[in-house]
Amino acid sequence: MGRKVWQLDVAALLALLGMMVGVMLECARRGSTSATLSLGVAALVLFIWLGSPWQFESSICRGRLPALAVAAIGILLGLVLDMLLPLAIGWSALLWFWLDCRLKENAKPAAFRLMLLTCLVFPWIDLDLKAVGWAMRVTSTIVTQHVLSWSGFEVVRMGTMMTVNGQLIEVGERCAGGDTLHAMLLIGVASAYVFLRPNQRIVPWLPVVCGLAWLANALRLILISVIVGLVPPRFYATWMHDGGGLVVVSLMLVLCMAVMAAASRRQASVSRDTNAEPRTIPAAKVPARPALRKKERLAHLSIWGLLVSCIVIGYLWKTFPLPGAGARLDRMPSAASGAMCRDVPFSEAERNRIGDARAIKRAYRCDGREFLVTVIDGTQNRRAVHDPTYCWTIISSAEQPLTGGRGIVVRVADQGNEKEILFWFSDGSVKYAEPVRYLLQTGLRRATLGWSGEEPVLVLVEPLDLRQVNWFQVLDHMPWLMEL
Repeated sequence: MGRKVWQLDVAALLALLGMMVGVMLECARRGSTSATLSLGVAALVLFIWLGSPWQFESSICRGRLPALAVAAIGILLGLVLDMLLPLAIGWSALLWFWLDCRLKENAKPAAFRLMLLTCLVFPWIDLDLKAVGWAMRVTSTIVTQHVLSWSGFEVVRMGTMMTVNGQLIEVGERCAGGDTLHAMLLIGVASAYVFLRPNQRIVPWLPVVCGLAWLANALRLILISVIVGLVPPRFYATWMHDGGGLVVVSLMLVLCMAVMAAASRRQASVSRDTNAEPRTIPAAKVPARPALRKKERLAHLSIWGLLVSCIVIGYLWKTFPLPGAGARLDRMPSAASGAMCRDVPFSEAERNRIGDARAIKRAYRCDGREFLVTVIDGTQNRRAVHDPTYCWTIISSAEQPLTGGRGIVVRVADQGNEKEILFWFSDGSVKYAEPVRYLLQTGLRRATLGWSGEEPVLVLVEPLDLRQVNWFQVLDHMPWLMEL
């Protein structure tokens, strides 16, 4: 291998590694746990291990331009919209472009099948797709309720909370949260690569992998519920939560091995019955792509210029000071202004989730009662604002008319009791309760550097007691809420 080729390889790998480390540090700064980030490192290690031995050419061949174009678009969208999924796709496309230039032709199909693992290096599942984990928890809880009821257990379910034979089970975010789903997808993609035949594509198997992940989580929840319903708590309290993650990962591995090995055997049987060999391209017949010609260099330089421009523009876009909703948050009455209120400190978990976002939590006295008002401005950290229903066990919900829109009143279960909480998103004039609309509005605002309108904030109002709430009366006593 020539010295020039070696230097280019080192530069490319350092650039990719630097981008990865930078994204990981930013995710850690915004609240990602060490367990979440370690899964990304595990995905990269698994990619390198399963792809070995890597067969490199002694010279650099011509790479495919679409990979660079995908990398440019993905990185730009990820930086501008503050989303990890496009950034992960762009990073993987950039890595594939380098591998496409350096690998031997007969080694490229196997490496390309592994590229799904590199898309799992960044924790986009935990940060961008919390709704998926919440849906898994809700549906798994419903299925578990029916299975246990058919089996003779006494089961009462309220949202994601169940009582099995008098024992309370709360299916929280750790059950089928981002970490769990991330780990199960890693297992599914790796199992597909190992057990499926080399000529089978992995992408069509992604729905199967997701279905097996849901099934593994449901089986884990059924198993835990049966243990809770039959065994006294003193025998399982110490290992239930710590061992739950190991149980679901083990179930996912067993399910993937069984399903994919059976599919591979079936395909081999069909091939033998039809006397057809799997469709492969002999390595000797695959023409090696020549080095770049002079006429092609201009096109490659243009795409490289597009990639560099997207990275620079995306970085500058992120550093541009985006105006927040601080002026509206300053309208909240404080004790210094003579209002009957007190500041309430955030918990450590809440501070980690909020990160750089601005948030205020105050308890106000209203008609002889105290109401906790929390307002979060996600201008500096959009992930601090998410669908509040993910955090609670919802019993019921109803719309609440507001000046300029509507909110949602949810009845939640809190430590065996029930209480109501009102929440909405507001950009100062329009109020709504759809988290998807919030994501679209904030994404458009980041893409237009604030020209599309004001930053929406999340407003939550909850009583500090368990009495019935007349929300119209509460809002009449706190009219400044409609100005946030």
